[in-house]
Amino acid sequence: MSYQIQPLEPQQFEHLFSLTQAELQQQGIVQVTVNKASGFPCRLSLKDAEEGDIVLLLNYNHLPGPGPYQSSHAIFISKNGLTASQLPGPGTVPPMIARKILSLRAFDGDQMMLDGRVCQGTEADVIIRELLALPGCAYVHIHSATRGCYLAAAHRS
Repeated sequence: MSYQIQPLEPQQFEHLFSLTQAELQQQGIVQVTVNKASGFPCRLSLKDAEEGDIVLLLNYNHLPGPGPYQSSHAIFISKNGLTASQLPGPGTVPPMIARKILSLRAFDGDQMMLDGRVCQGTEADVIIRELLALPGCAYVHIHSATRGCYLAAAHRS
């Protein structure tokens, strides 16, 4: 079964990069200048932000709407990620994800969790395929197992 890992859509965040520090702070958003080449995974490009990049740290509601699994968590988005245009290939786990310990969570169309697994990122391809093969599975959410942050979603392609 083939799948596509989907980054977040840049359009929903574009306006944030034109806000002042005070306006960002009012929304609970922190602007950071990246000081090392790892540890700032951009959810728009699915790549680690590079040293010197401007990133925003904000809360993102990755399971909206009513339901027992409604959830949000902190994410980084980079200004450079706004222009990211290339998706990872079908059935490809981006290096930013592959080097982490992951929590993979399978959901149905009603946002009910069907299963969850913890794995090394290098094992993600096989486990994503297994989870998407579950009856009723609509998508798999990919999280960092260590910090719990939402990274991306995998959908059948």
